Amino acid sequence: SQPRGKMATYAQQQWKQLGIETQVTGLEFNAFVDKYQRQREFDVAMGAFSAGLDPDGVKSQIQTKGSQNATGYTNPRVDELLVQGAKEQDDTKRKAIYDEIQKIVIADNAQYYMVTLKNFTAFDKKVKDVVALKGGDILRQNNGQFMDWWLEQ
Repeated sequence: SQPRGKMATYAQQQWKQLGIETQVTGLEFNAFVDKYQRQREFDVAMGAFSAGLDPDGVKSQIQTKGSQNATGYTNPRVDELLVQGAKEQDDTKRKAIYDEIQKIVIADNAQYYMVTLKNFTAFDKKVKDVVALKGGDILRQNNGQFMDWWLEQ
């Protein structure tokens, strides 16, 4: 995408100042997934991921056997904490678990998040029975289950 292309060019310029020569290669999405996730043919890759506001949303990226763990990151302590975090019902205890996960993943330098985009979802007030759960990402929370939604005439 254009924003990622700009970020990649900026990173390339910064690395050049450090004496590190890089080549930026843009790929069509399926080719990117093949090289990045299946073949793991990269030194540095720039992609996008949306996990919603629930911290458990990044599990697929940082869990040893996560479906989107393209870097091959593995840390048994993180795996253990992810299981604990998913089960914990107390918000304060759950936050402490995910805070620890975050510290470990940052220390391991497994991934570097460059940008967080602000986005929102708006509905006309005629759309009824939309449930906004904790976290605010209505579309993700409903997991495509829009069968209960209806339009007021």
